Amino acid sequence: MCQSCLDLKLALGAWGATKRKTYDAVEKGAVVTVAAGRVAVIANLHGLMEAVMMGKRVIAEPLFDTVRIDDYLPANHLLRAVDALLDTAFVRRIMAPHYSLIGRPSIDPELMVRMLLVGYLGGIRSERKLCAGMHLNLAHRWFCRLGMGDAVPNHSTFSKNRHRRFRDGAVFRAVFEQVVHRCAEAGLVPGASVAVDGSQVDADASRHKRLPGDRVPEAWTTDRKAQTRPVREHLDALDAAIPPGPDEPRHDAPKYLSPTDPAAAWSIKHGVGVFAFETNLLVDTAHGIIVDVEARRHGSARRSSPPRPCWRGRRERLGLHPPALGRTRATARDRS
Repeated sequence: MCQSCLDLKLALGAWGATKRKTYDAVEKGAVVTVAAGRVAVIANLHGLMEAVMMGKRVIAEPLFDTVRIDDYLPANHLLRAVDALLDTAFVRRIMAPHYSLIGRPSIDPELMVRMLLVGYLGGIRSERKLCAGMHLNLAHRWFCRLGMGDAVPNHSTFSKNRHRRFRDGAVFRAVFEQVVHRCAEAGLVPGASVAVDGSQVDADASRHKRLPGDRVPEAWTTDRKAQTRPVREHLDALDAAIPPGPDEPRHDAPKYLSPTDPAAAWSIKHGVGVFAFETNLLVDTAHGIIVDVEARRHGSARRSSPPRPCWRGRRERLGLHPPALGRTRATARDRS
């Protein structure tokens, strides 16, 4: 007989003996003493039963863990569908000319593009939150090809690459073109009916911080190197601008300038004035696939279809030959 069973048998015997002595004690007026002894025996019995019947998990940290993240990702997860359709290996090919042949290896550009896609698909606008969530979300790690022990890039890496290598290499346009071509290969872009529409996108600039737009602030032109990147780009665009021809419309000076993003224009389209940009979308109406997009300064020209060279190039690359081009009343300016 094991020790636990023997202890249980002795406890049960002591409980029965105490129960018999209780009646004798009542006759002798010693109820309190015997009752206390009985309670003690019952408490010991409960503790013994707990030790025998209740299991206890022994937590010991293993030396090595073997984990497959793929086992924890549902088969119908959105990132599984995106990963099956979108191949981002081309990112390394188009970005190769923008990296040096010597020095310390950089963060993989394909990893950064995949992380940004996770942010766009999940509505994560903050790069700090994106990197913090990458530590916790197994689905994000799986999509970005990160193992459990792989390090997550610092959030500052994205802003530096977005304004430098990614812009020079037009990597976001390349991702967009890749998606459009995959849709065309799947038969989602028949090209029988195409529509054009424009919309407004608010700029990431405060409406309360604005400067008069009839002249460039003198502080901006005094020392360009000391200005922020958006201001320098705005000044460079003004220097490179070609005066309009005799038959082209001339535009008045903007009403306000944003010191945060001078490329944004002041718009009162929705009542309250804000700084905004304008986008023109070229859409195949069969399945609602956007086949081209153009962003420009709001109010720089009347909303119309994308420029004719862009539209013709899109027709040649995708084989789009629609009999008609639909547009809203506000965009009905061009006829081809």
